[in-house]
Amino acid sequence: MLAVCASAAVVFVAGCAQANDEEPSASEVADPSPTYESLEGTQWEGSLDGNSLQLEFEDDGTVLVLAYNGLGPFDSENDVWQQEGETLTVTLTGLFVDGEDQVTLDVTVSGVVDSAALTLEGEYTSGSGAVMELTPLAVS
Repeated sequence: MLAVCASAAVVFVAGCAQANDEEPSASEVADPSPTYESLEGTQWEGSLDGNSLQLEFEDDGTVLVLAYNGLGPFDSENDVWQQEGETLTVTLTGLFVDGEDQVTLDVTVSGVVDSAALTLEGEYTSGSGAVMELTPLAVS
């Protein structure tokens, strides 16, 4: 009887060892990397430091500024966007930001992609901070 129990124990342990050998490794069961919907072709509205802004992320990597403080559209090959995973970076050039001195600046902002709202932070070429807040443009 003792020999039968010992044999059963060996078979049970061997069976467990085989089951464990067949389990996938942690890398095989880990969640896949998240994917983020491309912003290509989408239109957004909001503000850049209090200045009203409407733009479109074009499929060639440029940004079409549909309106900036009620003026526009402005289409420059120097206005660009790039999306890498969840990170969006936008560079706009030649922004008219100071009415008295007629100063124009470039700005680069970045942040996390969110289909409901974008909050991008960065700085102007002058070194001062910049915040761009956008929501999808309602299409009528």
